[in-house]
Amino acid sequence: MPARTTLSSGKKLTSSQRQYRPDFPAGFIKPQLCELVKSPPAGDNWVHEAKLDGYRMQMQVWNGKSTFYSRKGLDWTHRFPEIARACQALGNAIIDGEVCAVGNDGLPTFAGLTDALGAKRTGSLVYYVFDLMAENTGNLVPYPLSTRKNALKQLVKKLKRGDRERVVYVDHHRGDGKAMHEAACKMGLEGIVSKRIDVPYQPNDRSGIWCKAKCRASQELVVGGWKTTGSAFRSLIVGAYRGGEFVHAGTVGTGFNARNLPPLTAALKARASSHRPFENSGQPKASRDVHWVEPTLVIETEIASWTSDNLVRQASYKGLREDKDAKDVVVEFAHQPPKD
Repeated sequence: MPARTTLSSGKKLTSSQRQYRPDFPAGFIKPQLCELVKSPPAGDNWVHEAKLDGYRMQMQVWNGKSTFYSRKGLDWTHRFPEIARACQALGNAIIDGEVCAVGNDGLPTFAGLTDALGAKRTGSLVYYVFDLMAENTGNLVPYPLSTRKNALKQLVKKLKRGDRERVVYVDHHRGDGKAMHEAACKMGLEGIVSKRIDVPYQPNDRSGIWCKAKCRASQELVVGGWKTTGSAFRSLIVGAYRGGEFVHAGTVGTGFNARNLPPLTAALKARASSHRPFENSGQPKASRDVHWVEPTLVIETEIASWTSDNLVRQASYKGLREDKDAKDVVVEFAHQPPKD
């Protein structure tokens, strides 16, 4: 393929940029990862975006065919047919973004997303796009975020008006991340994501080039079992990985309802096991009200905090995380923000 010398924004590439391979990257690109921080970083090299409460998804369009990949690299095109059809008009591209359901308050809702997928009512879901790893025949992975986002903003403008309601460009704020974080929390958002504007896309990297500051404590957890009262469901027994071991992390006792409990119960029964899956000693103990499962089911929870003995406090169930591998679920502790 011939080298491309301009982006869709019309900006010409420098000679140093043109040295990168102009071929369209083949296969799934592992996503750039975020490090959890206590507060957003400061400095002119950082931009800040709203943190979205949905499924991280990679869209690849090639010769008019669009394919959705989950963060594990699984083909999920059939789960988001309306968005996939809309993206066909984008030409050749690889896009990073998040599929979300939008609640009546205009904010992303993870419970709404899992409900929509369970009922196969996906027509109102939105693909919020925030990065562009390839466009036309150009590999943009080595380019700085500023170049990638400028090209993405112009690319989305190619969509028809109706499709631009399904595929939405995520703009960013440059400057005071602390003020944006406070505003996001007041609005009821999950938090913000801060990114270095001057660095390339770095697949599978969690070095702090991208970082997230949350408004409320959330944690992905792996189900190790469930408790019942008689025959009635009572709570989930959950864990996470620490130092390569699957350890007990407490219980999740709220957030269940008539919509989300049936698919959750079916998933639990499909993974039923006679063995306690946790590798650490102590609670919970086996009893007739405790039912073990193979630790492969990932859930999203909202928590008040962690106790001194590493158990979740006041954990509420938000939904299944079908896009995550159980062994990737580790307890996240916030660090100091990276320096500019």
